[in-house]
Amino acid sequence: MSKRAKIALVTVGLLVGAYLYLQERKPVPLTEFEISGLTMGTTYRIIVAGPEERHIGDLGSSIQQTLDGIESRFSTWNENSELSQLNQAPTEEWVSVSPDLCNVLSNAAEAARLSEGAFDPTVGHLVALWGFTSNEDPVLLPNPSAVDAALANTGYQYLHTDCVNRRVRKDRNLSLDLSGFVKGYAVDQVARHLIKVNAHSFLVEVGGEVFAYRGNRQRSWRIGIAAPGLSDNDPVDVIPVNSQGVATSGNYMNFFEIDGERYTHIIDPTTGYPVQHDTASVTVVAETAAEADAWATALLVLGSEKGLTAAQQRGIAAMFVDLCEDDVVIRRSRVFDRIRMD
Repeated sequence: MSKRAKIALVTVGLLVGAYLYLQERKPVPLTEFEISGLTMGTTYRIIVAGPEERHIGDLGSSIQQTLDGIESRFSTWNENSELSQLNQAPTEEWVSVSPDLCNVLSNAAEAARLSEGAFDPTVGHLVALWGFTSNEDPVLLPNPSAVDAALANTGYQYLHTDCVNRRVRKDRNLSLDLSGFVKGYAVDQVARHLIKVNAHSFLVEVGGEVFAYRGNRQRSWRIGIAAPGLSDNDPVDVIPVNSQGVATSGNYMNFFEIDGERYTHIIDPTTGYPVQHDTASVTVVAETAAEADAWATALLVLGSEKGLTAAQQRGIAAMFVDLCEDDVVIRRSRVFDRIRMD
């Protein structure tokens, strides 16, 4: 995969993610505005209904400021970010952190525990070892001993948070990577800001992760889900979303090939190796975009067979897209099917 293709991935988000449109149940005379921009190496788009036009500029500025603050804390590309500084901090010592970073790490660690490590915010060493922190494709595979060494410094159970006292401790030389959580968190933070300023109805999308909010105006956001291998304009599903987050994780774009073998950027934290299965994407609907983001990553690691079982057991609304030779196979959990029927 070329450097240009990898850059394209972060600028357009996940193509298997949601494309968005508004379906009105009743005509409502409510003006809509769109706010868009750049953040965290990707794009964001917000459709908001309700504020007067003269206030939209101030709203856009406050949203950009919110997103810039999140990026300054959680970026793994910026060596001066708070997360990068924590990665460089010594092990087995409590390190003071901001309340935001502590809360995000605590929630990410809880998502890791609930998913039994399928989602894990401590995979940074493995991601770097497999070459997914660089725009250049690796020419050689990592040595198995190097994978074992990186795996020895991976594991959410070695991350401890004490958010009452705003501190974090790493029991091993962990490298924290919140890329499977922080975009969803950013979406949720913008959504909270919009609710606080009394936006009547809005949709927030950051890099393909979404939160849709319906006020009391009889309006319904509906999100179309595209699938790899099919036309972007031909969704495989359209679901109503009201005050919920939606996230899609996919492995079919960001990859490299060596000796005809394909290696994706989705790494199994329990083995240290990229996943090898037919599941190309997973879409999850949850109470928050951060929760949907984490579970979409976890279920993609598991693949549709194990992942669907996990989703059924935990009551997760999930849709799996498998690419089996020339066929696209869709599998949905019971909760996801119920959402479709609303």
